[in-house]
Amino acid sequence: YLDEYWAAVTIAGAQYETYCSPAAADNDCAFFTCPLGPNPVYFTPSSPSAWLTVALRGGVSTCGCNTSTWVCQRSAAGIGSTVVTAAGRFTFQEDSNCACVGGTPATGTACTADNAHICAGCDAGYHLNGTACQANTCTCSAGTAATGNACAVDGAAICASCDAGYNLSGWHCRVNNCTCTNGIAATGAA
Repeated sequence: YLDEYWAAVTIAGAQYETYCSPAAADNDCAFFTCPLGPNPVYFTPSSPSAWLTVALRGGVSTCGCNTSTWVCQRSAAGIGSTVVTAAGRFTFQEDSNCACVGGTPATGTACTADNAHICAGCDAGYHLNGTACQANTCTCSAGTAATGNACAVDGAAICASCDAGYNLSGWHCRVNNCTCTNGIAATGAA
């Protein structure tokens, strides 16, 4: 029985291959985690149930399980135990709800705690810093730096407007250069 494993799981008509088996020697009575993937099914309040089918390779044992702790061992039932046929136990966990200011909140396993501030991606004008979206900050010498969506890349030199004596050329402020046909041309704010 050492080649025992879950071959496939079908939930709500979607099949997930999941070749996993207990880490130790064959033990039908040991519970082990067998993640589904990719793209597991998510249940909603409007659809709280679905058909579940499991394809199992290997043997099935009779186990004595404590119905309070669900600790099982391959044997007949003892005091406080119930004999069960071990084929599988499934625990469905409600997804955590994450929040994200300036971006898209994490979902599924990426949302590790309910009500946590964890972002999966950021809106234009923001960048991901750890698990949070922060507004991009641009720089501008001789003017006012771009903000919001105008600051497309965090830390970029992008000007929104220029100080007196400068003009906006593309994203940068350049010194005003005047022309004078019969004298000396003024520069800057002059």
